[in-house]
Amino acid sequence: MKNNVKEISQLIKKVVKDQNVVIAMENTGRYNSNLFEYLSTKDFKIYVPNPLHLKKSIGLYRGKNDKIDSQRICSFIEKNYTDFKQWKPSNKTIDKLGSYILKEGIEQK
Repeated sequence: MKNNVKEISQLIKKVVKDQNVVIAMENTGRYNSNLFEYLSTKDFKIYVPNPLHLKKSIGLYRGKNDKIDSQRICSFIEKNYTDFKQWKPSNKTIDKLGSYILKEGIEQK
């Protein structure tokens, strides 16, 4: 996972010439926590739309893969970004508590 974040940071440095950047992504829980941590150190506008809101706004559609999903998220944010608050990093203590609860729940099964 950390290698992916390093690759993404290198890509961002190559592509981004100014700091007026908008990043939108799905929340995949712990899978993108490293990316969130990296992005929180930058001056980007970050949006993490609710998947249910996204799905309702798009309606019925065919086909689903990462490329299609990313295009849909991009279109959604372009049209609706003023309706949402920007993502802000959560409190580290809350993150640790969430990880602990998840771990305990898995161990109890």
